[in-house]
Amino acid sequence: MEKCVVDKKNVSSMFARAGNTKTTVLAGVVCFALGAAAGSAFISHNTNQEIIVERENHQKFIQEHSTLVSENNQLRSDLSEAEQTLTTTNEREQKTAQSVTEFRDKSVELRKETQKLSTELKQLKSTLEEQETAVEELTASNEALKERTEIQNNVLETSKVFFQDQLRLQQEVNELHTQRAKLINTLNSLVKECQIYLDGTSWDAKSDSCDRKKVASDRLKKIDESIDAKQAKIVKIDQTSEAIGLQKKSQ
Repeated sequence: MEKCVVDKKNVSSMFARAGNTKTTVLAGVVCFALGAAAGSAFISHNTNQEIIVERENHQKFIQEHSTLVSENNQLRSDLSEAEQTLTTTNEREQKTAQSVTEFRDKSVELRKETQKLSTELKQLKSTLEEQETAVEELTASNEALKERTEIQNNVLETSKVFFQDQLRLQQEVNELHTQRAKLINTLNSLVKECQIYLDGTSWDAKSDSCDRKKVASDRLKKIDESIDAKQAKIVKIDQTSEAIGLQKKSQ
């Protein structure tokens, strides 16, 4: 642009020096034409440069726009994933809250069940203790019953002997009573006969009547002693049988 300005000054100087000559005009016209062509070429060159820059800027804008669109799409994708993750997290939180609620409900039920089982366990322990006490008492009772049974078995083994002895003694006592009754009659006769012999009131009285009376009296005394002894044994057997829980058989 500066070169073109210089040429225009030269042309003005040429017109001032040469006047209205045709040669000077022609030269000025030529010079002007050359300056115009040079200016047009310069302007065209600048315009091409501007177009190239504009194209580069447009291409850069397109690339930046494409990059922004890609980044925007990526942001949309990230946002969608974040929303999906948030939704999943919320669902998990809801499930977790529901699980916590269910766990609390189950915990309350388990606590109640535990308390119920604890009460039942205490009752079972109390019942068990009562049963153990009853078993101990029953065991002691069984031991006592066993001991008593053994005693009774031993007694039963000897009871036959007791009853047989008692029966034998009773029979002997009965027989002695029979003998005693007969002996008393004999003794009474001998007492009278001995008295008659001593009085001498009858020749029928025998001289040994007094001796036989003495023998009969001694015999009666021995029978009475034997009856008393056997009766004492019978009483003792009765007392022993009663003490050990035996009942005398009815005869």
